[in-house]
Amino acid sequence: GIEKLWHSFHAPIDTREGGYRMSTFRKPRVSLRNPWQWLATSFGASCTPGKIPRKIPGTMGTIPAIGLWWLMAVALSWSTEAMIWTTALLFILGLPIVHYASDGIGVYDDGRITWDEIVGYFCAALFAPSGFGWLLLAFVLFRYFDMLKPWPVNRFDIRHGVFWVMVDDVIGGVLAGLLLWWFATEWRIALTALGGHLTLMLLGRLILRYDRKQRGIPFPSIGKALGNPQSAWE
Repeated sequence: GIEKLWHSFHAPIDTREGGYRMSTFRKPRVSLRNPWQWLATSFGASCTPGKIPRKIPGTMGTIPAIGLWWLMAVALSWSTEAMIWTTALLFILGLPIVHYASDGIGVYDDGRITWDEIVGYFCAALFAPSGFGWLLLAFVLFRYFDMLKPWPVNRFDIRHGVFWVMVDDVIGGVLAGLLLWWFATEWRIALTALGGHLTLMLLGRLILRYDRKQRGIPFPSIGKALGNPQSAWE
């Protein structure tokens, strides 16, 4: 019933009866004829063919969100309140969409499932001033938080379950939105803060690389780590 379905939103797929165990050694096919998988992959955008698009499914799956936001907020002139309710509705709809799509694909939090990226982008765009350029900047900042997953995003990303798959992108979107708002008001300070954060992350990566080298542990390339963080670190 409803209670069992709600419980499954908080549990990894491999702990549910009839579920599947997450594997980083295989990449199951996504069927765009399946309505759940078609929606979950941002209407198929995250499955765009090509060498580069296949390496960045999250980015490809976020692109349609820009068009959706522009259509609703600009072309149709929906109010801020309407966009907030729309974002909340997309989050609620995302629970069964991601749940059934993951079940069908057989992999928990598959990189091609990007409905959560659409919700995260909407959270960031809520803070954007008027202008298409700000929507593009919201896209860049959200991808920054979603790919690198700095604190506190990474605290939610390590939790299992469809609910947390959605929440970590919401947190990333809100942080991206706050930084976007900061850019719109005090862009010099915001740019300095962002540069400082990137510097600290790169410094931490160099320290971790040295530590792993000393212990003889392989270290993933930055491209692999950003393209598929889960498999890169396992």
